[in-house]
Amino acid sequence: MKNKFFLFTLVFFLSGSLAFAQEAPVEPETEEATAAQSDNAPAQEENAQAQEENAEGEAFKATLLDFSLLTADGENGQNSETIIELADYSTYALSEEERAEFDVSLAIEQWQVKLNSSAAFPDTIAKSMVKEVEVNDAETVFGNEKLGVENPGKVLGIRANFPQGSRYAYADIVPPFDIPVYYKKPGTDEYMFQNGRGAIDNVRYIKKISAVICGRNYPHKLQVVLRDSDYNEKIYTIGDFNFTGWRRIEWENPNYIVNVKNRDLKTEPTYPMLNRSWKVVALRVVKDIQHEGGDFIGYIKQIDVEYDKDVIQRNLDINDDAYWNIVSDYNTFMSDYNFTRLGEQLTLEYIEKQRMNQK
Repeated sequence: MKNKFFLFTLVFFLSGSLAFAQEAPVEPETEEATAAQSDNAPAQEENAQAQEENAEGEAFKATLLDFSLLTADGENGQNSETIIELADYSTYALSEEERAEFDVSLAIEQWQVKLNSSAAFPDTIAKSMVKEVEVNDAETVFGNEKLGVENPGKVLGIRANFPQGSRYAYADIVPPFDIPVYYKKPGTDEYMFQNGRGAIDNVRYIKKISAVICGRNYPHKLQVVLRDSDYNEKIYTIGDFNFTGWRRIEWENPNYIVNVKNRDLKTEPTYPMLNRSWKVVALRVVKDIQHEGGDFIGYIKQIDVEYDKDVIQRNLDINDDAYWNIVSDYNTFMSDYNFTRLGEQLTLEYIEKQRMNQK
């Protein structure tokens, strides 16, 4: 009997507690608390957005090569902004009239098409060439925001003649000389071959390379051959010409590390370390192996690069190179070395033309 009474009392007590808990009023949120949460919401969104932007970041952008800047505007079909007078580097005694024959520049029609050895026959070599081509209705064509370019005026036109048959072949469109990254215009501190003229300075990691090209439905691919300041050559396959009209094609680095914490970080000397640079060695058109061969026609406007900087410039209290000249002496030596080799080559070509009775 006592046990039953105890159980009855316990059940009554528990049921009353549950009823009280269910009926207990929930304290409403105050206006101050609601306002505080509303004020914190934008701040939380901004913090989340800032973290996302810092995680991905935005690489630096520069134009590596812009053929609208390399049109012929001087004597002998040269580009006045990139002209080099190589008469001083020749080993041949030249008259004043002959010195003009040794001028060279990055003018579009000074570039050459070089076929790979198994595709280089007298007939295919003779039919392979580049031309300075004017774009009709350029403002309409390049008004597309996806291209991200303005009215180009003129671009590089390519004709590459490949041997007939299903075979591997490629054509390199090469500049008339090895582009010196740090060559300065005489009497100035401006680098002649940067800013869209074939070279780019202070590059650590390349994130993306893109090209603005015009296709004519060829399945051939475009590759960009670059060389860094350590003389390492790399080939980047940007895309193909298998479309009609203008398009921006791109290669994106699959090994690019976005998160800074995952990168290999270390301290390095800041002087006299040379900033890593890249320059164009060739624009390569690779024939599709299944294509029957023959002529290829295509057009290139520009090559753009997204990258991380190699060295962050700081306003230091001492101009190191003004006292030690290590970097400037090295750059001058390399420029003189390359121009001397080119001067010797032009000298041999000039003598051979005289033997052939050609101007």
